[in-house]
Amino acid sequence: MAVYAVYYRSPGHDAAERPGGMVLIKDGLCWPAFLFTVVWALWNRLWWVALGLVAANGAVALIPPATGLDPAGQAVISLGFMVMVGYGAAGLRGWSLERRGYALTDLVSGHGLEEAERNFLIDRPDITRTLLGGEKRDHQAPQPATQSVLGAAPAAARGAETPP
Repeated sequence: MAVYAVYYRSPGHDAAERPGGMVLIKDGLCWPAFLFTVVWALWNRLWWVALGLVAANGAVALIPPATGLDPAGQAVISLGFMVMVGYGAAGLRGWSLERRGYALTDLVSGHGLEEAERNFLIDRPDITRTLLGGEKRDHQAPQPATQSVLGAAPAAARGAETPP
């Protein structure tokens, strides 16, 4: 089972931005961030993170020549940097979301993203109602029509009793 951090932004946060939203970020090693550090940051619209990664990649590339490190040592330093970015990716995305008005709301677990999202929404009906537009949508049987639909007479007009 994986653990996900839930970031939520309430609808009234900023009128110029989109209405509220919810983002789930999986905790643990992010393979795309591990393999494609800067491209991953740009793909996720983490502009400041991408700039920092470019600078850090430059620094990592300059360390071996300045210290006379052999290629194997340079590979170890580069691999260590990639591992740090891969494991820190969730924190970097969370930091970027917090800068945009999201708040860390909860931690949930699930066998996948959909199950974790479902677990969170079941536990937080207030947020579920907000995300659904303020309506409470219950799973009830449909009510009989009280107006004619496509020329059909309503149930009450046909003399049928309507349930209370």
